Amino acid sequence: MIGMRKGGEKARRGASWSGAAFLVESMLLLVLLAVSMCVFVQVFGLSVQRSYEGEGLSRAIAAAESEAERFANDPASAEGSADVGGMRVVCAVEEERQPHGTLYRATIRVFDPMGAVDADSGQEPVYEVATAKYVSEVER
Repeated sequence: MIGMRKGGEKARRGASWSGAAFLVESMLLLVLLAVSMCVFVQVFGLSVQRSYEGEGLSRAIAAAESEAERFANDPASAEGSADVGGMRVVCAVEEERQPHGTLYRATIRVFDPMGAVDADSGQEPVYEVATAKYVSEVER
C-alpha cells in the first residue's frame, strides 16, 4: 500500500504539471490570436483610409478634367471658381498676346470641399494641373 501511495502522488504531480503546461500554451495561443487580430484590424483600417483618399483624388482629377475641357472650349471665360462634382475648382487664366493670336495659360486647382474655399486661405490643393491653348486670329 505504501508503494501505491507514492505512485499515486507521482501520478497526481505529473497530471498537474501537464495541466499547467496546457494552460500556459492555451494562454500563449490566446495572446498570439489577440495580437494577430489587432494587427489585422489596423491593416484593414489603414486600407479603408487609403481607399477614401484614393476616391477623393479620383474625384479631384475628374473635376479638374471637366474644368480643363471647359477651358479648351472657351479660354477667355474659364477663369473663376466653381463646384464640380462636389469639389471646389479654382481656375486662374493668363493670356499672352502673340503676333497672330493669343496664348491662354490656365492653372486649375481642386480643393477639398470640407476645407477652405479659395487659394488665398493657404490650403493645399488636392490636385493641380496646368494647361494652355493657342487661339489664332488668322482665318483660314
